[in-house]
Amino acid sequence: MIKYWFHPFNIFWLLFFIGIAALLMKKENFYIPLFILAACWFFLSTNYLIPKLLISQLENKYSPYTSKISKDTSVYNIVVLGAGFTENKKLPFNDQLSPSALSRLIEGIRIYNLHPKSKLIVSGPGFEGEISQGEVFKKVAVSLGIDSSSINIINTATNTYEEAKKYTEKFGKDSQVILVTSSYHMPRAMTMFEHNGIKPVPAPTDFKFKNNKFSPMLFFPSIENMHYVQIAIIEYTGLVYAKWFLF
Repeated sequence: MIKYWFHPFNIFWLLFFIGIAALLMKKENFYIPLFILAACWFFLSTNYLIPKLLISQLENKYSPYTSKISKDTSVYNIVVLGAGFTENKKLPFNDQLSPSALSRLIEGIRIYNLHPKSKLIVSGPGFEGEISQGEVFKKVAVSLGIDSSSINIINTATNTYEEAKKYTEKFGKDSQVILVTSSYHMPRAMTMFEHNGIKPVPAPTDFKFKNNKFSPMLFFPSIENMHYVQIAIIEYTGLVYAKWFLF
């Protein structure tokens, strides 16, 4: 519901259509402020600065994972959180994963290669009788050279809170955990895992703002910026929900 109703584009059209309704009813005191508010919202949500500010606050909290030891023999559970996929038997499994999911898996495999005695734990649900995202993750990882015996699946968790809970139930709290997820999602994921008694090493990936070079084109309206605002709304709402309602 948050993803749909709090999408900046839907908020813009909601304000606009309420303004149209007020205009048709000749409610001048309503439609003029609504049109101004819709225009301001469109400008703010499509402008580069607002989403960059919101997302950067999330992305910069944790640094990318690095290992100081080449081929470290320490044993970790490398947990890769789900991020969506679309089942299509005409496509190879890697193309069925969403861009964020594929980015997370590649990072998980990179870290696994640094710690080859570790376990790769992939997460993601599916509909009953159909392949789950966790299984797609595993098939892609195997196709990229990871031994299937080194991969475990969590395929019954539908959100980050459940992923943390199911991990604890299945693997306990004693193992060393490296948590792989999108950089903007990492603060919420760390909160969920820490609440379940696990203190993972963060391994953020899928960074959205990689280029800090200035360009005038950055200030042109962009639907992509609206998408980033939506991501920020979801993550900040999730953090507030976890703090005030879950815990």
